[in-house]
Amino acid sequence: MKNIFKVQLTVLVISALLSACSGDKTFNDYARAGDTVAVAAGWKQNFNKENITVRITPSVGVDIIILPGDHAIRAALNFYPDPLSSAIVSRETGIEQSIFALTYEGVITANFTKNDKDWYTKTVFVDLPLSLPLGVTQIEISNPEGASVISTVEIIEGTGTPSTFTAQSNTKLTPAMFDSMSRVEHYTIDFSGTVLPFAIEITLVHDPDETSGGAGKAYAVNPIGYKKNMLWNDDGSTMKVILTPTNSARPMDNINDFKFYVAGNLQNMAVSTVNGYDVNGNLIAGVSATSTLGR
Repeated sequence: MKNIFKVQLTVLVISALLSACSGDKTFNDYARAGDTVAVAAGWKQNFNKENITVRITPSVGVDIIILPGDHAIRAALNFYPDPLSSAIVSRETGIEQSIFALTYEGVITANFTKNDKDWYTKTVFVDLPLSLPLGVTQIEISNPEGASVISTVEIIEGTGTPSTFTAQSNTKLTPAMFDSMSRVEHYTIDFSGTVLPFAIEITLVHDPDETSGGAGKAYAVNPIGYKKNMLWNDDGSTMKVILTPTNSARPMDNINDFKFYVAGNLQNMAVSTVNGYDVNGNLIAGVSATSTLGR
């Protein structure tokens, strides 16, 4: 993308991450009818261009509905913070790396992600209709599960054009390029328990993969590799995973830290067994896990 767009987008993402919630205005604050705007949707799960609906309420006139999969919904991408950002380093060391970093981190984790350290901001790029009148326009984006975001943009004079998202060598980003950066269908493995374990061992089962006469191929993802180690193996129908802290002297802060993902188009993944262990390797009762399919 052009340098100016990259700088502006970086500002948008930083602002959204520091609040960890959706932005109340699009980027830019002002646009012409027909322009492309970016909506910072916040920490949204299963929020992708195939299942989100965009409702545009103009300053006057009737609402305009853009249905899932419409070409006007250019992309819905996740933007992650730098693992060396001040907020994350301050949290992990307990030493404030920049003014108010621990305060910002605490607000994000406690109020918005509910003690989940897998931070990201979903950003949706939308081409505005050419028919919009001047004035403040509301953009609401929602999915069938009830997650939603509302932002506003002021429509100003002039005729806009959808962004070409031109990159180096005058290459225009295509829908396929955007899709390659979009989150694919995957299973989220979440844990719960009355006692926080030091380590977890879990066995998952699924339909045979392509090496066993079925479909798909396992790909396990650790979203906070700076916090935990993940050792895994899949034999074509069974996956075994061992989760331990990266720093043996500092165990997990919350059971949410054990969360991981499994992608690769596997079918019917379910939890078979799960065991929690204390620092001495003793079993801890009451640790459970769930496998949820989504995007």
